[in-house]
Amino acid sequence: MVLQRADLSTLQRLDSLSPASKSGIERLLRHDPDDDVIKTSSYYPSAKCAAVLVLLYEKDGALRVLLTTRSRSLRTHPFQTACPGGKVEAGDNDRLATAVSLVISTL
Repeated sequence: MVLQRADLSTLQRLDSLSPASKSGIERLLRHDPDDDVIKTSSYYPSAKCAAVLVLLYEKDGALRVLLTTRSRSLRTHPFQTACPGGKVEAGDNDRLATAVSLVISTL
């Protein structure tokens, strides 16, 4: 699990959001996951590691989440709705890089 904390410039951009969206993002930023959850990610073999990007955006004053629908032709989980992402490859710098590159290739 890769956690990205907001820097000051990110927090300043929250001012452009609706009050409800801003409140939701602030609650997410205050979330402090249990250390055990983070540590367990290193117990899985690298062949099983994957990364997804939970991309939040605002539309009509409400927070939305970007989702994709998997192709019907895929062997696993065909035609399911999911967060964009996929398998971590050996050359990826980290899981965030994996998730972002897979989102870009999907769009």
